[in-house]
Amino acid sequence: MKKAKVIPSELPKPGRKYLTRVELAWVLNVSVRKVDSMIAAQEIPVLHFGKMVRFRLADVERRLDETMLTDSVNYDVSDL
Repeated sequence: MKKAKVIPSELPKPGRKYLTRVELAWVLNVSVRKVDSMIAAQEIPVLHFGKMVRFRLADVERRLDETMLTDSVNYDVSDL
């Protein structure tokens, strides 16, 4: 697989509805490889247009928020 590089001309533009893998990686501050693993694990919603994949940032953020809320551990501050 070809290694994707983030270059300034590829960064998401304001108001853009769909993001590429590279753009999503930049927004989430993770590697493109991490985005690919999140797709494979169905951790983030993805839209398929033929062989292309695109993401709606609002959908990705909502899914990540839901995951963090359900997977978070409740700590008892009295134990600290």
